[in-house]
Parts: sequence; structure tokens; C-alpha cells
Amino acid sequence: MNIGLTYNLFIDKTLSDEEPPPCSDEYDSPKTILAIENALKALGHTVILIEADENAYMQLHKLKNRLDFVFNIAEGIPGESRESQIPVMLEMLNIPYTGCGPLSAAITLDKAVAKKILIAHGIKTPPYQVFNTPEDELDSNLSFPLIVKPNGEGSSAGIEKDSVCKDEIVLRKKLKQLFNKYKQPILAEKFLSGREFTISLIGNGEDLRVLPIMEIAYERFPKMDFYIDCYEAKSIWCAENGLEEAVVAEDRIDSDLKRRLSEIAINSFNALGLRDFGRIDMRLDEKDNIYVLEANPLPGLNPDPKHFSYFQVSCRVAGLSYESTIESILAAAMKRYKFYTNTSHKKIIKNETPLTVQKKT
Repeated sequence: MNIGLTYNLFIDKTLSDEEPPPCSDEYDSPKTILAIENALKALGHTVILIEADENAYMQLHKLKNRLDFVFNIAEGIPGESRESQIPVMLEMLNIPYTGCGPLSAAITLDKAVAKKILIAHGIKTPPYQVFNTPEDELDSNLSFPLIVKPNGEGSSAGIEKDSVCKDEIVLRKKLKQLFNKYKQPILAEKFLSGREFTISLIGNGEDLRVLPIMEIAYERFPKMDFYIDCYEAKSIWCAENGLEEAVVAEDRIDSDLKRRLSEIAINSFNALGLRDFGRIDMRLDEKDNIYVLEANPLPGLNPDPKHFSYFQVSCRVAGLSYESTIESILAAAMKRYKFYTNTSHKKIIKNETPLTVQKKT
């Protein structure tokens, strides 16, 4: 098939005088784009690269009759619901593609809206408040410590080692910093002190499978007042020590907790409308209750083991090669569009445990 690969290219400030957009940390490196291109070519497809910039719609329109499918990893250019930009274009042009649709992309990028959806489905998420100005009155139902983060960013942007606030003085100072930098509403939510997990999934419907669950190995992190999976940990500590040092595989997770995490991950994936692949982040409170922190409908596909991508770590532990990962995502999307009925991609994932999840009424 002729497959389009839609992407946003990361701009390295040290190599370019061009000022990168505020969301550029989520963009992909040339190495990632090349790796996906080569994986698709190895599967026998012809690949057409399409950068998701201001010219993307015209490019897609011109290629409409040539493209059989699109493998989408585009984060979008700055603007509201930016991750919806390419899915909207593809829907307009009736071109099938991998990943979630425009609505789910918008919902998951807006952390507060995603929380409302989860709550409506009976899925626990930490108590929260959205601040539209640094001076908004603090909700009396919230208790410290609180963690603050931009409401509409991904890849831990704005989540720093000092993002957990122990009192209102610290909170107000941090809110001002975030408003000045990100120019958007800020989410404050109850900080949970328990274990943290990230759960990756591939597939849809009955074929949806939970990959090996990763636990954030806070005992290996540099000393912190409040242990969080912050930007510094991902971009500095993980880069120096290797991402596998930041997580531990599910061997130390008991069977009951593993079952509960898996069920909540599947329910969250479906409630938020994720498709083909994704990642759900969760954390326990002091009583081991499970709360969903957020969902990522476009987890990183960087082939470099040292680069931050928990999804890729889970795939490697599952026994998936990089090419097999790309094949599994594409096969899930193609089956969803009923391109063919071959479900051989299910066999690629080793040691999978199918789960029967009772639908909520």
C-alpha cells in the first residue's frame, strides 16, 4: 500500500536559530521518523512523508487519490486541540489512519476534560481544580500537597521537580510561573504518595491487549521532596542512566493489583476513545486505591532505548521488535477499518493475558 506518514519535526535550538514552538518537545526526531518509515517499508509498503505544518492539508488533498492509509504521529502546531488537526484533515478527506479521532485527541490533551470523562465512567482520578488566573480562589475541598501542571500540554511539559506544592504560598508562586510560561489554564490536583504505573495497550475491542505494566522506580531516582515523574527525570536523569533504569517490569506487581490496573487501563482506553495504541498513567494513594492521572493517545515511538518512551519499554519487554510494534499498530488500525480480517498481529505480543472486562451500566 501507499502509506502516508504524518509527523512534526523536532527543532533543536542548539542546531538552529529558528525559535521552536512551545509544544516542540513532543515533536519527533529525524531518527524516529526514519525508523517508522523503514519499518513500514520492511512490511512492503511505499511511504510518503507529510510534515504536519501549515501546508499539511494541501499536501494531503493533493495526495488523496494516492494514499491508501496514513500512519499518524503528528502532535500538531500550536493552537487549541492541536493533536486533532491531522485527524480532522484526514476525516475531511476520507483517508483512513492510525490512532484516535479528532474528539479523543482533543479530550486527552485537555486534562480537565479527560478527568470529567473518566469520572462519568466511574473511573477514579485525583481531585482537582482548574486555575484560569493565578489569583483564583482555592477550592476548599482540596488539601495540600497539590501538584500543578499546564492543562493542555503533554510529555511532562511544565511538570518539574518543584511542581508539588506543600502550602498556598508555594502554590501561588508556582501558578504565576506556569501562567507566565504557558499562557493557558493550570491544573492543580491532589498529590498521591503511592506507587506509580504506566500501562501501554495495543489493539481495539476484543483484540485490545495490555502490554507488560511498568512501575516507575522512584527508589532509583535522585532524592526528591516529593517523588514525581517530572520533566527533569525524563530529560536528564533517564538520558544519563538509560530509560530502563527508571522503570521496573511487572514482576514485583502482585496478580490482584495487576488485574485491577489492567482492567482500569482498558476501561480508560475505551472511555476516552483511544484507538489502536496508547498509554494510561496511574498512581496509588496511601491506601492503595488506584487513580488515573492521564492518558496518552500518541505515546512516543523513538527507537532509541535511551530516549524517554515508556511505551517502547513495554513493547521491548513484551518481545516486540520495533518493526513488530509498527506492524501491530498498523494492523490494529487496518482491522478497525475492515481492510482485512487477518489478526496474526495478535500472535506477535508474547505472554499476553486476554481480559474480560464487564461493561459498566
